[in-house]
Amino acid sequence: MMNKSGFGWDESRNMVTIEDGNVWLDFVKMYPSSQGMRYKSWPFSPAWKETFGMDRASGDRTWDPGWGRKNTS
Repeated sequence: MMNKSGFGWDESRNMVTIEDGNVWLDFVKMYPSSQGMRYKSWPFSPAWKETFGMDRASGDRTWDPGWGRKNTS
């Protein structure tokens, strides 16, 4: 979400900001499960950034929520 145009971050409230409601509607069309995130605060986000930085798992068994449902078969 944060790498998409039209989205920002409010450091004081630890939440995503959106410049235009249409940007949000388009995003939710692509990612329906994100609908409840528009006004959600992420109070641990600064600590997560400090702890995890840009670290990501890699390998055959990795999965990212943005990829959709994990195939467990």
